This record gives sequence, C-alpha cells and structure tokens, in this order.
Amino acid sequence: MDIDKYLVSLEKIIININQCYGHRSDGYQETINEHIQLCTKYLKEIFKLKKLDSILKSFNISLGEGVSDEGKEMFNELFFNTITFHDTGKINPFFQSEKMANLVINYLNPPKNLESDHSKLSAYMYLGYYLNKLDGFKKSDYKILKTIVYINAFVISRHHSKINDFRTRFIDNFDSDDELEKRIIDWVNDDEFVKLFKDDFSFTPLKQKGCENLFKKLKKQSINKQIDLYVYVRFLYSLLVSCDYYATSEFYGNNRNNVMLKDADFSEIIKLYNNSELITKIRKNDIGKEKINGLRRKIFLEAERNLIENIDKNIFYLEAPTGSGKSNTAL
Repeated sequence: MDIDKYLVSLEKIIININQCYGHRSDGYQETINEHIQLCTKYLKEIFKLKKLDSILKSFNISLGEGVSDEGKEMFNELFFNTITFHDTGKINPFFQSEKMANLVINYLNPPKNLESDHSKLSAYMYLGYYLNKLDGFKKSDYKILKTIVYINAFVISRHHSKINDFRTRFIDNFDSDDELEKRIIDWVNDDEFVKLFKDDFSFTPLKQKGCENLFKKLKKQSINKQIDLYVYVRFLYSLLVSCDYYATSEFYGNNRNNVMLKDADFSEIIKLYNNSELITKIRKNDIGKEKINGLRRKIFLEAERNLIENIDKNIFYLEAPTGSGKSNTAL
C-alpha cells in the first residue's frame, strides 16, 4: 500500500507549524512537523513489517460497507492522518511557552484552564479539518465517514491516556455544561485560530440530538460490525501509540534507527529459554508419569513444529484445554 499518497502535509495546512516545537532536550528542539515525519516513518515500517495492508482493507470493507470507491480512499486518508494530526494541538500557546520555552504564537488567546493540554485540541483540529473535507461527498458516504472521523478523533484525544468510553469521555462533552469545554470550542472557532489553517476549517460540535443519532446508529449495527469497530479502535490506538513511542524514543535516546522489533536480537533469550529446566525436560521426554504432562509435551512439540514449518506466516492459533500448557507454548 502506498501510504504516502494518503498523508497530508501539515506545512501545507497549518501556518507556523514549523515554528512550533513538539519536543526539546539539551538545548535541541524538534518541531511538531519533524516529530510527525518520524511518526510516519515508523508507520510505514510497522505496516510493512506486520503486513497490515490486508487488515486495513478488511476494516475498510466492513466499516465502510456501501461507501463509494472515492469514499473508501477517504477512509484510508482519515485512518493514516490520525497519526499526522495527533500532536497538532501542541500549537497551544501554553504548551509552547511552558513546555517548550517558545513564544512564537503568543498572539493566540486560549482559555487559561486549557493549560498545556494538547491531546483534546489535536482531536478538535482533526475534526475541524476533516469534517469540512467531507462536505463534498454524497450523503450516503458522508454519514459513514462522519462516524469514522469522530471515532478517529476520539483515539487522538486519548493517545496519552487509556481508551475508555467513547460517549462519556468524548462525544457527550460537546453538549455538556462544562464551561472549559465550551471555551475551548469557542476558541477553536475564533477568527485568529481559524486563520492558522490554509484550507477551510471550522468545528461545529454535535448537539444533543446529533449525539443521540450517532449512538442510535451505532447500536443498530450488527454484533459483528460492533466487534469490528471495537477492534478497529484498539488497532488504531495501538498503531498511534507505537509510532509516537518509536519517534519520541528516537529523538530522546541513543537508539536512533534501532528501536524497531525487526532489529532486536532474541538469541540470548531463546538460549536461556531452551536451557530452562522445564523445556529441557520436555525435549528429553523427562516429564514424569502424569498423563496431563504427556499431553502438554505433545501440544508443545506439535505447536513448535507447525510454527517452524510456517514461520513466514503471520497468524497462529492454538486451541487446547485449560491446564494444557498454552501459556508456555505461546511463549
């Protein structure tokens, strides 16, 4: 899959993005855009290493059922640019001044209670940009893609915390009585903030009726599609957090270009495991007289043989009774 064709350029969307920092260490600053470029580098590596093209295609077919070819392309764009937009909220002047010692955008006036938070602001910037882009799609595409936009934004809003309830932790906030929430939304739609964007940008949050309609629609979906959606959220969240972690590690650490799983050396771990008392006994058939131990040994050796014969494959499945040694076999 050509991921590059779906990725948007933040430089072409947001003015001053290259003057805003994402990380700093020992007098060296990394711009938000430089961090995102590292994230997308790892995004492409992970997709290639883990053979994720087919996974995303399956989500596209399942969650985008009935969407036009143009809509399916937008589905992919929405997915990949969740990573692109996840730290755009770091343009928050409080974040820049307090965390980055950078006063470049001190002309913006965010609500003081926002402090240096950036995850929620990143989610709102993603929403404001992509909800506008969806306006040109036909109604049937728009309805499906709009749901995906809100789900992806939710993942962005949680990328420094755990994934929990989509409704109470995200959607319901749009029409709550929370004064800070209202001030953030007003600020995002302020003329000075909107001017940051070179393309159309405006974020009109869902009102109570819109929130109810969204969840009615989600509840009406088949159980299989609801499961697909749950797995999609976990998949996207894991991918975002992994890319963010690898990119941040490369900036702060000495492990540049050597933090991916494919570069790890497991030989010492394998040697220690194979020399452990349990595995030594399994290989020597020194397992005692209990029948269950004989079953455990057979399961282990058969699973190992199948793994070695299919080492180029990507998915393995083991079904066996409780107490038969699945945890050890999995290890």
